[in-house]
Amino acid sequence: MKINLVYQDYLYLEPMLKVAEELKKRGHEIFHNADGCDISIGSHLTPLSVWSERTPLVFLDHGICPRVKSVNDISRLVKMKALMLFSGPYYERLIERAAPGYKDYRLIGNPKLEYYLERQMSREEVIKRYSLDPAKKIILYAPTWYHNKGHRRYSHGTIRYIRKIEKACRKHNLILFPHPKDLKKRYIKYASQIETKDTAMRFFEASDMLISDYSSIVVDYSYFNKPLIQLTDVFERNMRRNRENNDDVKFDAGNSVRVKELAGRVESLFKDPERGAYIRKELFDDVSGSVRGAAARAASAIEEYINDK
Repeated sequence: MKINLVYQDYLYLEPMLKVAEELKKRGHEIFHNADGCDISIGSHLTPLSVWSERTPLVFLDHGICPRVKSVNDISRLVKMKALMLFSGPYYERLIERAAPGYKDYRLIGNPKLEYYLERQMSREEVIKRYSLDPAKKIILYAPTWYHNKGHRRYSHGTIRYIRKIEKACRKHNLILFPHPKDLKKRYIKYASQIETKDTAMRFFEASDMLISDYSSIVVDYSYFNKPLIQLTDVFERNMRRNRENNDDVKFDAGNSVRVKELAGRVESLFKDPERGAYIRKELFDDVSGSVRGAAARAASAIEEYINDK
C-alpha cells in the first residue's frame, strides 16, 4: 500500500510519525504530499481537504484537547467520508453529537505521545544543556497560541506575563517553550531560559511541573500525573478579543490560577504533588485514552479501512 502523509509543517506531521513507523514495518510505502497513493493521512483539516477528491482519507488529530468546537471539524470530516482516528471516549461522545450513527471512526489512543515517550531526555541531559541547578526543581512553561482575525500570529499575552511567571518560579529552574506556531523571537529578550528548537514533550520525564493554559499539552502531560498548573488570565485576555465563546475551549486539570497567584500555587503543589491527581487522571483517561500500542491500533484501522474500499 502506498500511503501519503499530508501536512503543512512539522507540527502536523508529529502525530503521524509513530503511525508511519508502524505502517512501514508492515511493508507499506510512505510518501509525503505525493500523488499516486492509495490513501492520504492528515492531522489537520486544511491540508487533508486538498486531497479529498484524490484518495480515501484518514484523519489523525494533531492536538488532543477537549474542545467543543471539534464538533464542527467532525461534521466536515463526515462530508469528506474520512476515517477518523481519535484518542479517548470524549471524542466518541462528540461524534455521536455531530454525526449520530457515523461508523467510520476508531478510538486508538495517543500515538503522538507514544512517539515522544520513546524520545524522552534524561534529567541529566536537561541540566547539562541549560546549566541548571541540579538541586532545584525543573518547571516547563508551554503556552498555547491564538491568532487574531487576520490570522497574524502573536504571543497571546505571554510576553506581558513572562517576567511575573519567572519571578513566581525564581526558586526553581524554569524553561519556556513557545508554541511552534508562535513568533518565537519575540520571547528571547524576556525569558532567561528558552527552548525554540525542541518540543516540550521530550522534557516531560525530566521535569517536575508544567505550567500552561488550555493547550493539548496539558492532556499529554497528565499521563505522568505530575503537578500541573493552568493560567487563566493569559488565556482569557486574548479569548475576549478573538473568540465569541471562551467556554468551548476551557477544561480543568485540577489547578487553575491567575498569574498573581502562581508563586503560592507552585510552592503548595511541590509540597502536595497529589493535589488534583485524580482530576488529571480522569482528564487523561477520557480525552487521551491509552498510549502504548496506539500506533499499532491506528495502523490496523488504516489497513482495514483501505481493504474495504
